[in-house]
Amino acid sequence: MFQPMVEAISEGRVVHRRWQSANTGLETRIETIVDLGDGQVWVGEHTPNGQIPHADGEMVSEDHHFLPYRRR
Repeated sequence: MFQPMVEAISEGRVVHRRWQSANTGLETRIETIVDLGDGQVWVGEHTPNGQIPHADGEMVSEDHHFLPYRRR
């Protein structure tokens, strides 16, 4: 799994997704999603500051996409 993970990261197939409450703006979860190819996806997640994740209404997310690494 290490080699596909390294290739996916260097090719920019990574999304960093931050979830927050639409009501309060409190960030409740952060996910890192890596497309390993061949239909495989690795997802890692954590809660900010060790908070206990909870949903207090509608949740919204914001995605940050990474660019491929290109050496000149």
